[in-house]
Amino acid sequence: MDQSIEESMHITLSYFDEIIGPILFTVSPRLENPISRNIVNLLPSLMDIQDETMRKEPFLFSNPYFMSYNLMFRIPRSHARGGNDEFMISLVKTPTDTTGLVILSGLKDLLPSIRDSIVKELRDMHDREIKEEIERIFDGFLTPVKVYLETQYEFWGKGKFSLHDF
Repeated sequence: MDQSIEESMHITLSYFDEIIGPILFTVSPRLENPISRNIVNLLPSLMDIQDETMRKEPFLFSNPYFMSYNLMFRIPRSHARGGNDEFMISLVKTPTDTTGLVILSGLKDLLPSIRDSIVKELRDMHDREIKEEIERIFDGFLTPVKVYLETQYEFWGKGKFSLHDF
């Protein structure tokens, strides 16, 4: 990954498939940058973490290329292995920097709201397309997230925060 990483922000939903393991279910906004695509595709592997505390509370992950705030959750389903489907919501920001980590951590309380919206939608789901509905939920959260990030970047004196993918 020696190319430069564009500044971007995404919300993703990963799903633990009973046969192939963790997979990226959907991402919003859609990925345009190939490097961002590679980065976001790494997120589902965080679902392999077996620490029960991390499975109950939002957790921060960062490396030199991206940072993410993540929340794993389960939805009861009688036909699922173990009686539950497992999911993980991630707020992903590229590239990683110290100010960005502080700002991203301020979004911790947003993750349970996104989870609750997804759980409600999945429970009420009938014949509608699941991915489209989840992307609609994510799109509803992206504008407030963008405003928050812009405000925080101005507060921290880092200048304007512009997201090429919005």
